[in-house]
Amino acid sequence: MVGRVFGLVTIAFGRLMVSRAILDAPAYVRRFLLARAWGRVVRGHLLASVGVLLCAGAAALIGADRGFDEVALAAALSGVIWLGWLGLRKRTDEADAVAASLVGDAGVRAGRRWRRRG
Repeated sequence: MVGRVFGLVTIAFGRLMVSRAILDAPAYVRRFLLARAWGRVVRGHLLASVGVLLCAGAAALIGADRGFDEVALAAALSGVIWLGWLGLRKRTDEADAVAASLVGDAGVRAGRRWRRRG
């Protein structure tokens, strides 16, 4: 369930949650995914995600205050969400850089291959 909703490794509410697929994965994959999760902590990705949510909320409040209709409000919110997604690849690359410092470039490549296997 965790893997389907949040991803294979998720940090939330001060807990590290892993999917059953991770428990059954080879040790090198677990090392990579845990190193990537640590990279997300070190690089402040939770804070960035909260920032995107706050911006979306601010856009909704500003839109409601100005009397925007639902279409304009939806456009404003989708723009804010799009900006959040725009940075997603960059955040993954940052987390992978931290993971590479912990498990090496070969460990990152092997972990990525395992994740893409389907």
